[in-house]
Amino acid sequence: MSTELASAIWAGAGVYALIGFVVGLVMITVLLKRVSKGAATAAPLQFRLLILPGLIGLWPLVLIVLFTRPSARVEGGSS
Repeated sequence: MSTELASAIWAGAGVYALIGFVVGLVMITVLLKRVSKGAATAAPLQFRLLILPGLIGLWPLVLIVLFTRPSARVEGGSS
């Protein structure tokens, strides 16, 4: 493997992680209420930071779920 290919792979992984970080921050600060009303009102900062790594890794799926089913709400927990 050439160094140019390795650099391109690392750059791609960095861009993917950066986009995931931005999407994750937007999700835990603004869009969490769209997924679960209970999580948005009762979720402490520790919970939001705990789900951030998963959001970073799965950001394409998060965007698909959020924007292809706008009327569907996933309700979790007891209220």
